Amino acid sequence: MASRQENSAEAIETLEAAIARIEQLEQKLAKISKYSVLVKRQLENLSQEFHHRSELELLESLSLEISRLRVTINNLSSATPSSPNSQEQNSNSVSPPQKNTSYQNFVQRYRRGEGNFSSINLAQIDLTGKSLAYLNFSKANLAKANLEKADLWQIDFSEANLSEIQLLGARFYRINFREANLEKADFRGVNLAGGVNLERANLSQANFSKVNLSHPRINLRKANLSQANLSKANLSKAILREVNLSNANLSHSNLIATNLEEANLTRASLTHAIASPETIFPFDFDLEQANIYFLAPGASLPAADLSGADLHKINLSKANLSQANLSLNGLWEANLNEANFSKANLSHASLQRAKLVKANLSEANLSGANLSHADLTEANLTNANLSGVYLGNANLTGANLTQANLQKSGLSKANFSKANLTKINGVGICLSLLNLSEATLVEANLLASNLYQTNLEGANLTDAIMPDGKKYRN
Repeated sequence: MASRQENSAEAIETLEAAIARIEQLEQKLAKISKYSVLVKRQLENLSQEFHHRSELELLESLSLEISRLRVTINNLSSATPSSPNSQEQNSNSVSPPQKNTSYQNFVQRYRRGEGNFSSINLAQIDLTGKSLAYLNFSKANLAKANLEKADLWQIDFSEANLSEIQLLGARFYRINFREANLEKADFRGVNLAGGVNLERANLSQANFSKVNLSHPRINLRKANLSQANLSKANLSKAILREVNLSNANLSHSNLIATNLEEANLTRASLTHAIASPETIFPFDFDLEQANIYFLAPGASLPAADLSGADLHKINLSKANLSQANLSLNGLWEANLNEANFSKANLSHASLQRAKLVKANLSEANLSGANLSHADLTEANLTNANLSGVYLGNANLTGANLTQANLQKSGLSKANFSKANLTKINGVGICLSLLNLSEATLVEANLLASNLYQTNLEGANLTDAIMPDGKKYRN
């Protein structure tokens, strides 16, 4: 009896010790979590400092001076603005939809070299294709203005009314839209790489479809993107903390490594958006119900539509992407080892230096793809369409290319040693100086191909059609 009590006491002590240890670990975990948030913020600050280096400032100032000269030349080339009713429009002049004193005042002051147009009323002004630099439009009214294909350099639009402004194809460089009203603005085709401040801007119902918002010099902190169209937008690595994305359309958008911490995604559509393990979602976000393509090693995404996405350096090793559409994708330096791409569409994809060791590419469409320096060791390329593919310096040691179509392909310095090239369509291709040692070329069609100084040591050419049209005989 005493022995049992002693054992029970020991068990209780052990249990209490375990509970105490668990509590200690939980406390440590809470501290680690707290410090990880601080480290993450410090890394973000370091990233911003990196992209504001002094040498970049010098290049930017030179570019701005060039733009200023361009504007001056444009001003000198036209003494007066074109009338909207004139038969011939000067391509460098500014033309409004209607004459008004504010517009005339703007033109006169602008031609005198003035740059401060704060609070001016230029609603519906037409600045299509114009180059403007060093101007202050803070609190100005440019509602429904047309700035399509305009070059805008270091302009202050803070707190301005830019609702329904047309920006299609414009180029921005250090533009300040802080707290501006850009409701229903059209940003399609806009180049934002030069740096744009959209902090606290009203971008509700704005159109960012297919726009690249991944550049680190784009500031969207606390912006209002409710009901905005961000379909197929590139938001990879973007910092969208505390951004309002309620009811926004994020379908097919690129959210790889995007920071959405504390963002409002209420009723937002993320159908077939692309995310990765590095993507940070709000704490209460339900990833399963969002219908997102989650790209990670071993992911199962058969028949997924990932066309045109920038997936460079992504890790999709052992993933299943059979019959998926990855045409025009950026997959350079991606880890695709042992992944399944059978019957997938990889036409015109960028796969430079990609790792495709033992990958299954049987019956895949790789026409026009760039696979330079890619590692395709022991990859399965049976019946693959490799027409027009570039395989310069690629490693295909031991790869299986049975019945693959290699017409019009570029194979400079590729390694095909021990590869299986049975029944390939190699009509007219250049195999000069390639390593085909111990390769199997049984019944391969090499009609009109170039075999100058090709290494065929130990290769099996049984019944292959040689460049002269004759079958090879041992």
